[in-house]
Amino acid sequence: MHGIGSKMTVDREACARVRDFASQNFNAIRQGSEPARQIDKYGGPGYINSLTLNVINFVSGYRYSADVPAMKVAALAFNKCVNGGFGKQLEVRSLPAEMLPPDKVAPPAEESGPAPLPQPLPPTP
Repeated sequence: MHGIGSKMTVDREACARVRDFASQNFNAIRQGSEPARQIDKYGGPGYINSLTLNVINFVSGYRYSADVPAMKVAALAFNKCVNGGFGKQLEVRSLPAEMLPPDKVAPPAEESGPAPLPQPLPPTP
């Protein structure tokens, strides 16, 4: 158990996936992709998974820091995750598909039937 008290836990393996996703997106943003393009890649506003959006927003905050390497940003994302900054009960099975390794993702839609339509995020209070 890390951070956030004795009743809450964060799966370190889930945070390792978040770290890898953060590194990939930071590298894309550092190479010139706009954060909005990364957000659109994963569904766009209203459809993107909230964890995915939070990680992209986190790493995009370092895009103009030329002296901060991708490895450091990934480590910061991992530490934030382990301490509950991306969710207090994060588990590998609850991660969005874009954070899972290819062998853990469901087969393409044509093999498993039609894909469900993405649902908009609920309005924030």
